[in-house]
Amino acid sequence: FGLFNVMIANFLQNAQRAARFNDHERRRILRKERAMINEKTAKLMKRIQELYPHKSQDRNKPRLSVADMRITREMFEDMLHDKCVTEWLEDMGCDDGLRR
Repeated sequence: FGLFNVMIANFLQNAQRAARFNDHERRRILRKERAMINEKTAKLMKRIQELYPHKSQDRNKPRLSVADMRITREMFEDMLHDKCVTEWLEDMGCDDGLRR
């Protein structure tokens, strides 16, 4: 009976170690994915500003930040022809069928 308890305790200890390792690995992967998304999103924002530098109604006004821009359907469809934008969409898991 005592040997059985030792075996169960050893099994539980190994299961706990594996769970901690998996949790730690999952967090590491999540941090890496977040960093990639932040980097790709910053590049996308910069690219949008390059494609549409003067989306303010009055060209004498300062350029709008991407967050303040109004992106029309036509602008979005034009962006889909840009290599940088399509690469970003693919990296984010948007399948080609969703972009048509």
